[in-house]
Amino acid sequence: MSGLRWPTKRHACYRELIERCWDSDGQKRPTFDQIVLHLRNDERFVSEKVDREEFRAYVESIDKYVREEHNEDDDVSDGEVSIEKVDDLKSEKKNDDVKILSKLNHPCIQFLFGHGEVKSPNMTLFDLLNNERRGNRNLNWSTTQKLIVIYGIASAMSFLHSHDVLHCNLRPVNVLLDTDLFPRLRGMLQQPGLDSLSVYSAPETIESHMYVKASDVYSFAVVAYEVFTGDVPFRNENDMKKLFEKITENYYRPRFRKRIYPIFFRLVALCWSQYKEDRPTFDQIVSELRNNKEFITSEVNEAQYIQYIEKVDKYFQSEPNKKMK
Repeated sequence: MSGLRWPTKRHACYRELIERCWDSDGQKRPTFDQIVLHLRNDERFVSEKVDREEFRAYVESIDKYVREEHNEDDDVSDGEVSIEKVDDLKSEKKNDDVKILSKLNHPCIQFLFGHGEVKSPNMTLFDLLNNERRGNRNLNWSTTQKLIVIYGIASAMSFLHSHDVLHCNLRPVNVLLDTDLFPRLRGMLQQPGLDSLSVYSAPETIESHMYVKASDVYSFAVVAYEVFTGDVPFRNENDMKKLFEKITENYYRPRFRKRIYPIFFRLVALCWSQYKEDRPTFDQIVSELRNNKEFITSEVNEAQYIQYIEKVDKYFQSEPNKKMK
């Protein structure tokens, strides 16, 4: 790779840090606490091209923020902080959003603070689907389990929308799965931008940069398509600009290359309707998944599916301040 070069000797500290972080032996990689300490105290990082005062001022601003937040939020600071922690420390709006989201508990949502009663994530839905496509089948990935994942996502989204919170980034990589393959959502975007557009984006989001609750429903439909078919949406489309044009102007959608149960097809087709007004709400989706017996196909273990629904219900019965629509 002749085009790639390591930094010069005077920046050897950068090379050393990178090499330590990508060491093939996971036990030898530093923790983030060690990395932060290294960046703060190793004067080699403050080279002649670095404004020492600006760098130190930024470090001190973070220290001040952490001290103030720790003192203000002692009741939640003992929680396990996940990778969704907002990194824009200067945005008061984002800080307010974090405080709101941290108080919204749902068994199918991975918020900023972990919940001890829920098993730790084992993989993402993206990982599982990719493994399946490569022939590395998970024997527990049955039609029943697929329906459970779809129900869990819909239940979590119904809960978010009941609190007027949008996800804006619903896709398989943001669906965590525990060892039982039960789902938990993560990766919500409080301020989605143009760089967040993807094959999971609704027509109105692509066309007008509009994001509403129905836009989450569209994203849910594409995720459900992947779960039920195992296919990558628009897998032969390489030009994203042309693809977005076809989605917005020609009602273009992923092709069904394999047959799925009609009730699954109808759910997906309704949720990715071209016009947002024609899509169901997540309350309606959850109601259908709970009450429409057509979802209990010959390949679905009804007892196992109902047991999962009751597990979610039980959580809300034990949390009087939490309501699920």
